[in-house]
Amino acid sequence: MKEIGKKILGLIGLEEIARLVVSDSALKDYGWFLSSRRKQSIDKNGDPIPWLTYPAIDFLKERLSKEMLVFEYGSGGSTIWFSNLVGSIDSVEHEPKWHHQVQKQTAKRLNVKVSLSKLKPEHVSLDYHTLAFLNDYEENDYISRVKASGIKYDLIIVDGLFRNICTILSAKYIKDNGVIILDNTNYAEELSECILYMKKSGFKRLDFSGMSPIVGQKSCTTIFYKSDNCMGI
Repeated sequence: MKEIGKKILGLIGLEEIARLVVSDSALKDYGWFLSSRRKQSIDKNGDPIPWLTYPAIDFLKERLSKEMLVFEYGSGGSTIWFSNLVGSIDSVEHEPKWHHQVQKQTAKRLNVKVSLSKLKPEHVSLDYHTLAFLNDYEENDYISRVKASGIKYDLIIVDGLFRNICTILSAKYIKDNGVIILDNTNYAEELSECILYMKKSGFKRLDFSGMSPIVGQKSCTTIFYKSDNCMGI
């Protein structure tokens, strides 16, 4: 029966796909099929993970420490995941319902703070993709939240709105050995201004291309760093 099933799958061009699902494939090990089915950024055990590329997640989990102070533009599974590995994480979110959900999930985590930021009236009607790459360089409550605590961070993650200006501003609020993570740098044209700024400011870049949870398209997560950095790059 197994051989008959394999022949049928082969005839309709699905044998390779079936092998990925049932064998010890990388996608199965990462939990991609589960994340795609549930439309959540989770691993094979159903635990939250960042919505970054899998190679970037693998790289980060070996280099984070409980001494690190982290700021994050955009909250979610990443907030929970990072809170397990670092000293503290401050996150800013713009969507009220999502903010409430993340806040509920992290309520018992004393090292997590998730703030809600109101958008300007002219931004409310815009979709997420447009807001992510919108070149509005006038600081607003969301963009400026990185400096609200008055401290500098070891790591800042830019995976939310206004990514160009948030990345540029973040360079001022990391420690001398701090690093910045910018997601979706496969959108090179849309993010060209902040990428050029980081290069001119003396930052090197390390790209992690590959698949990420939920979606099937190839993406890229970039780490900006200088020679003396907290991750030993």
